[in-house]
Order: sequence, then C-alpha cells, then structure tokens
Amino acid sequence: RWESSPTGADPWTPITNITTSLTYSNLTQTTWYHAMVQSGTGGWACAAVSSTAAKITVNPLPTITGIFNVCAGSTTPLTGSGTAATNNPWVSALPGVATVNNFGVVTGVSAGESMIIYTDSNGCSITATITVKALPTITGDLNICAVPAGTTQLYGSGTPAGSNPWISVTPGVASVSNTGLVTAAAQGTSVITYT
Repeated sequence: RWESSPTGADPWTPITNITTSLTYSNLTQTTWYHAMVQSGTGGWACAAVSSTAAKITVNPLPTITGIFNVCAGSTTPLTGSGTAATNNPWVSALPGVATVNNFGVVTGVSAGESMIIYTDSNGCSITATITVKALPTITGDLNICAVPAGTTQLYGSGTPAGSNPWISVTPGVASVSNTGLVTAAAQGTSVITYT
C-alpha cells in the first residue's frame, strides 16, 4: 500500500491503493509518499517495510502586480513575484495588441485585450489581462489668427480626463480651455495635448 505524510515523518496516512504506481493530483502542500511492501501471506508473511520516501514539492503560484491598462504606443511595467524563469519569463498571448519584454514591460500596440503570462523559476505560471486603449484623436481647425486674438474649437475623441484634459505647451502663443477652446496670444506654434 501507499502512504503519505506532510512532513516526511510519522504519522503516515495509508492511501487506498494496491498498485505499484500512484497518481497524485490537486495537492495544496508539499507531501512525501512511500510504499509499504510485504512479502508472503499468513504465517509466512515477512514484516512490512517502507520504500524510500519521494517528496513532491508544491510551489506557490506567482503573482503579477502593476497597472493593467495602457494606451497604444505607451508602456506599463509589470512585476512578477519570486525569481523569474531564465527563458521567456514574460509572454503576450496577442503581440498584435500588446508586447512584453523579458523584464515585464508591456507596450500597447493596438486597442484590445491580451493575456500576459509570467513564469517563475519553479516553472509555475500566472496570467493577467492587459487592456490597451486606442489613442484619442483631435479634430478641428488647427490654424488661428494671432491679431485680433482668434479662437478655434478643438474636439477630442472619447471621454476627456476628469482634470486638465487639454494642455498647451506654450500658453504664451496659444492657451486652451478645459473644453478645447484655443485662444491665440502671439504668433508662433504651440503643441496642444488632449487626454
């Protein structure tokens, strides 16, 4: 018969199995196994002896932490617990949506979702879903007159950020309101950013 122990020492728990092999599954902790062997029957039976114990190590699943959404063209770092596998510790299921390098840095490629798989040095793997958001677009007239102070209305796709959705890099040339209304201040060029 087979027996198991969570410590590799007494007490051993008998397992209902009389075959020469044992299949184990759904283990939640490291467990030792050995076989008890007895030769003969009745009055001619020898004392039962145990085989050398085999230790089955149960490693914890790794975890992934980080920010699980990113804009197309941007990156977000993920961190895997424990020691990463030597080869291909990070893999993206859909590299057309998001790629990931061996250090866990995810790059958004196109809008959608991709599973990111992390494998640790024990060979245990965990997955996380990365959502890639499409870059917003800006529409409207991009040219205005400086004198008199001209204005133009710009429109951003999607839902604007809750604070400072519109920013002018050079407000001395052109300022922009939180609703996308651009007002010229002087001749020149300014980059307007919409988030």
